Amino acid sequence: MIEKYLKDRFYNKSMDIKNPRKVFALLASLLILIGAIALVVPAVFAVGPTISSISFSLNVGGFTSGTTTVSADVSDPTDGDSISSVSFDLGSESCAGIEGSPGEWSCTIDTTALSDGSYVLTVTATDSNAEETVDTSTTVIVDNTAPTTTKTY
Repeated sequence: MIEKYLKDRFYNKSMDIKNPRKVFALLASLLILIGAIALVVPAVFAVGPTISSISFSLNVGGFTSGTTTVSADVSDPTDGDSISSVSFDLGSESCAGIEGSPGEWSCTIDTTALSDGSYVLTVTATDSNAEETVDTSTTVIVDNTAPTTTKTY
């Protein structure tokens, strides 16, 4: 696209550098082109944070109940921005992550307010340029109901 623009505009045309109007037209065209490139390049290469792993505590049987810790490893290796926040949402419960060691974010969610069932854990990471990455690949089974037993004689 740029090559075609330059060919159409300047190919086989003599440039009289003594003519200020032609010099001005060339400079104005180049500035417009540079401005267009400057607007497009950041939008094309802007990449949000990377969420490399998500974990949460499970009980025996593969479910969670009560208060559980959720964590995620988050970085922004592409453009090196710092991570400004990580939030965790499970059903109607949510919490803001706190960074422990670099790149490791965690918080505690109380599942007792949730009905027993399957929920999607949504992790949202935001970097210092307000670029967001949302991960919804983790399913959590909540089971807060105590088991009942019956005695048979």
